[in-house]
Amino acid sequence: MLRRAALVIRNTGGIDLDPGVQDTLSDIAVEMGLTRSDLIKTVAIRIAGIVSSSGSA
Repeated sequence: MLRRAALVIRNTGGIDLDPGVQDTLSDIAVEMGLTRSDLIKTVAIRIAGIVSSSGSA
């Protein structure tokens, strides 16, 4: 399931988010010295690691 989700995300032109969420992600990305895209990838990878290590999905 995670592999399929990763392929869907990778094959999209972008992720549509609420403007408030976009602003928050952009602010956090700047603080961390990342692009917004890299921040989203980092979060997704960490969530995938948590899900797979807990035996879910």
